[in-house]
Order: sequence, then structure tokens, then C-alpha cells
Amino acid sequence: MWLLHPGFIDFVKGIWEEPVAGSPLLVLFLKLKRLRGTLRKWNREVFGNVHQQVKDAEDCVCRIEVAYDQSPNEGAKEELEEDRKILEGVLLQEEIFWKQKSRVSWLKEGDRNIKFFHSMVNIRRRQARVDKIKGADGEWICDPEGVQAEAIIVSRLVGLLSPLVEAEQGAFVKGRCIHDNISIVQEVAQDLNRKTRRGNVILKLDMAKAYDRYEGFSRQLVNRQKSCFVLGRKASLARAHMIGVVTGFPRKTLPITYLGAPLYAGRLKICFFDDMVGKIRNKVAGWKGKLLSTGGRVTLLKHVLSSIPIHVLATLIPPKAVIRRLYGIFADFLWGCSEWGKRRHWVCWRKFCRPLQEGGLGVRLLEDVGLSLRLKGLWKVFTEDSLWSEFFRAKYFRNSHVVLAGVQGVGSKVWRSTLAFKEFLLNRSKWLLGSSNISFWLGNWTGAGPLLDHVDNALQIDLDLRIKDALDEDGAWRQEILDAINSVAARDSVVLHNFAPSGRCDVLAWTPSTGGSFTTKST
Repeated sequence: MWLLHPGFIDFVKGIWEEPVAGSPLLVLFLKLKRLRGTLRKWNREVFGNVHQQVKDAEDCVCRIEVAYDQSPNEGAKEELEEDRKILEGVLLQEEIFWKQKSRVSWLKEGDRNIKFFHSMVNIRRRQARVDKIKGADGEWICDPEGVQAEAIIVSRLVGLLSPLVEAEQGAFVKGRCIHDNISIVQEVAQDLNRKTRRGNVILKLDMAKAYDRYEGFSRQLVNRQKSCFVLGRKASLARAHMIGVVTGFPRKTLPITYLGAPLYAGRLKICFFDDMVGKIRNKVAGWKGKLLSTGGRVTLLKHVLSSIPIHVLATLIPPKAVIRRLYGIFADFLWGCSEWGKRRHWVCWRKFCRPLQEGGLGVRLLEDVGLSLRLKGLWKVFTEDSLWSEFFRAKYFRNSHVVLAGVQGVGSKVWRSTLAFKEFLLNRSKWLLGSSNISFWLGNWTGAGPLLDHVDNALQIDLDLRIKDALDEDGAWRQEILDAINSVAARDSVVLHNFAPSGRCDVLAWTPSTGGSFTTKST
């Protein structure tokens, strides 16, 4: 906001260039301290109250307009135009003020939605206020100083939670993702009706308190009214009765809602997504025609509406009919309504989803977003030792390397559709060697893909051979291994790797990303 004032830059430059003696860090500290004080004074005496400036500019324009209507002349017209420019400038300052207060960084200056900014500021104030907090003794602390002290303790404990809290706790711990838990339970639900001796059972526990309340059989306080159990088809009525008596939970049938996503077995139906579609429709109904211009609608669409389904898209593949319904809601919101009803959609939605340089709005297709999120999960299976990774490796890769894993007839529909892009991930990744404990034949460590693709008779080679074991005592590649590679280019790519195994871990790097880390944007 201050940057719009014509003398601001020169003022800051003059204050900053005044000499200060001391070490470099001390000079920086003293200059920042001096600048802060002078900026406060400058804001009060020079920049002034932006809201009062808007009011004064509006009053001035009103007076000039009345005078011009009574006596129109060239001088009055020029004066009116000049005052309108001043009003436009202070209105822009006020807009930026509310934008900064609301911390809505995705709206650009010029789309003046002051009511929207006001509502965002009020929401942020309500959400950010902590009126009371429960102390270690279980008593509520209500005085501001006590609340602040407890909050500081909590913030310092955040970094210590990961090694202390068990891996099954996916939320509220930095570095963990709740989508992992949802995906694991979805996989379990797909096997609910698999034939077993007495039938399968799913227990859904709703914890009243995450960390500080405990109960005998689960070690945490369970909300029995919100908890439930689900039985497979093979379970008997006697078994269902016994579980109900022991747990006190009601019996339910799939689908049920688990962590905001539908949990189901069998065929995925359109009706499972009614809650998500209704939530988006209600969100749009609260915005429509009240606060935003067309530019504001585009921004809200890209950064808010398109983000609501992500929680579900990360773990499920909605039917095409559900995606079409969402696109219809998005398009209705973007085109808006007139007094005669909905406006005509002159461009199909998929053209809007093209990149900006191709004439689109840069909105990502929901199908692409969902695939990117599922690919991120598959990447974690390749690279991490988390609850998610251990589960899927044990279920699908127990007796084979990921490179050899097939797709047909394996696992749930979500897993099969994700695993179909296995080659996409592997071809865009490369192992950065450290200890060289990865597979010589199956790991893409040369950048040319798995060396298994360049072998005539795969049955005669040891697929478990590690890279460090392919070296002789002098650190050179063993000749019989090089002879098994039928491609000159692939053999040369091996020979060019002159290295010695180190104590560092082998790291799988994502080549489309500069830092080597997998991101959904890079897909």
C-alpha cells in the first residue's frame, strides 16, 4: 500500500543510506530498527488514514459534480477529472489495505471487492482468536497471559511429535498426510467380502480426544455414538451380535464416511459423492452475485473451488458423471447469472483448463489433479519408509521388485490405475548412488532405464545383485556382468560410472524437479 505513495521509495532510500557504525549484523539491526520507527511516524504524518482519505475524496468529487451540473465549463470539467483520479488512487490504497489485512494473496489489485475482503478479515479474526486452552492438569486457562504461555509450549512441542506419536496417527503431525490413512483403509475395505473363516470385520473408532484421554481396549477415549462396525457378507448374525455387545458400537453397512471421504466396497457409485458435490454447490450459492466480479470469480475458481475436491481425488477416482457435475457447477459460477437466469456458456470447460499461453485460464482438470496426487503416493512407496509405504509394499511388492510388478488383476481400481503409470514415474527418475545397495539390473541408476531391458536371457542373471556387489576387489566392474549387457550404449553408461560406495543413502531423484523432490506441479 505504501508503495503507491510517490515519495515512499525515496524516503526509505534516504533513511537506509544514513551511515551507522558497527559490525555488519549490528548495522543491519540498527538500520531496521531506525527504519521501523521512522516509517511509523511517516505513516501517521504523511501517508495518513486511508479510510479518511477515501471519505474526503468522495466528498470532494460529489461537490465538484454538483458544481459542474449547475455550471458546466471546461475548468470545472478538468477539476472533476483530476479529483476522480485522486479518488481512484485512494480507493486502490484502501483495496490493498483490506487485501493485506485479509491475507488473501491470490487476488490482484484492481478487482475491488471490499465486501469480500471485509468478510475475510472478520473470518480470520474469529479463527485466529484463542480464548482458552486446556493446561497439563486438565484445567481450562482463560487469562490471555496463560493462554499465550501454553501456546508457546505447544508450538515448541510440534517438532518433537513425529518420533513420539505412532505412525498410525496420520493427522496433526508435521510430515504426515491424512490421505495415507484414507487410502490404506480403502484398500482394506475392498477385501471386506473376501472369503475367510468367520468373515471380515471393520471397526471405525471415533476418538473423543486425540492425545490426552484413554480407555482400556483402545488406549484412547472412544465416542461410541459416532463409532461403528461393518461386517463382510460371510459374517454370521451371532458374530455381529457378539461384536455389538462387546464394543457397544452400532452396526452399519458400506458406504460410510471416513475422514471426509466415502468408504466403500465393490463398485463405486455416483451417489457416494453427493456430499462433496453438495458442499461445493452450497459454497458457490453463498458467493454467487454478491461479492465478486468476473476476475474475482476466475481467481476463486482456480484457488478455492478447484481445491475442495482434492481430499477425495487423492484417494478415489470419481465416476465421470460426478466430474461432469462439478464442471457444470464451476462453469455456472464462472459465467454467472442474469435477471433472466443462467448465462450461456460460450466456451466448453476443457478449453478453460488449457494453459494461459494456449488461451485457457490455467485451471487444472480435476482428473489430472487426482492422478498427480495418486502418483505422489506411488512415489512415496518407492522412496519412503512410512505406514503407507510399508503397507503397499507388503501387499503388492512382497515377492517382486516394483519394476516387475504387473497391473492386471492386482488390487483395487485406484491402485491399478495408479500402478499403470509406474513407467511414467520410473522413466523420469534416477538413483543418486551412495551406499549402492539398490538392484544393479532393476534400478534406473544410469539414466538409461533398468539394465534388465538390455539383457538377452533374463533367467540367467541374478536380479538380486546389488550395484556394490557388481564391483571386483579393485573397484572395477566385473567383466561377466558387462558381457551380459547386449547394448553398447547401456554398457558404456555403466563403465562411465567410476565411483566407490560411500556411507550415504541411495536417493531416488525426480528429474523434472530442480531439487529432485517429487511435486504434483511437476507432473
